Parts: sequence; structure tokens; C-alpha cells
Amino acid sequence: MKFETLGQVREYLSGDRIQCLICGRSYRRLQYKHLEMHGLDADGYRERFGIPWTFSLTSEASREATRNSIGEKQLAALAKTKREGGKVGQRHRKPCPAVATKWATDAERGRDTSARRRVEVPCSGGCGAMLETTALTAVQPIYCESCTSPGALKQRRRYYRMKEAA
Repeated sequence: MKFETLGQVREYLSGDRIQCLICGRSYRRLQYKHLEMHGLDADGYRERFGIPWTFSLTSEASREATRNSIGEKQLAALAKTKREGGKVGQRHRKPCPAVATKWATDAERGRDTSARRRVEVPCSGGCGAMLETTALTAVQPIYCESCTSPGALKQRRRYYRMKEAA
């Protein structure tokens, strides 16, 4: 089974528990250890079943419990990180079928797709290097290879290796 619409994905994740689509067991959240038994990680599971990368593999009840357990200090730290444009390693992923279907529908209806237009922006690290990206991601901090963190560089190299292999 592969989800084709975002409505199907939301319905799958909306209950008190979510069912593993491989073995049929129900969990509050599909954790790494369980997915590892099937030879997958969270990204592989999402890709296999067409779940968008922005959706967590967590039931609604579990997400609500997490929301209720977050304290003031954690909220303040998150707000500070967002305000300061903290470096968060981004992964480059293919859109899942549900998202690709939505993009195609939007294009048919004439909705704005200029967010995918390629633009050049200066490096946020202060070196002044010009970087090519999409208009959608140009609003967030983007770093060149000399200004980025070692972890993000590792992810970039992995992405380029995977891209070359495909």
C-alpha cells in the first residue's frame, strides 16, 4: 500500500496508535528499533509508503502528550533558535507521491509554482559567496561549504553520492 493523497496520510496518523504497514503491529510511534527489524530507517519507511518527510511517524495521541509535556524553558530555547536562524541540517529528499500529486494538482489549477524557481543568494556565514537555491528556501539561512557545520557537510556529501548513484 502506498499513500496517494495527504488525506490518506493524515487519516493513517490520526488515531491513538499507528499500525506498522509491514508487520501489522500497532504502536504509539514507529521507532528506529522497530523499523530496523524490517531493515529500514524512518526515511526508508516514509519513501516506501509515500508518507511526506514532514510527517512524524507518531500517533496523534503521542504527539498530543509530547506537546503537553514541553515546558517553558524548552519553548523559549526553540524560539531563540528560530529567531537566531540556528543551523539545522537539512536533508535533500524526493517528494513523496502524495506531495507530488498535490504539486501537479496545483499546477493544473494555475497556482503559483514560482517557489521552485532557481535564484542566487549570498552565503549566510558572512563570506559573501553566491549560492544557487530555490526561491522557497532562499528565505532561510543558507551556508557555503566553507561556512557550514561538519555534520551538514557530511549530509551534503551523502546526498551527492546518492544522486550520482541514481
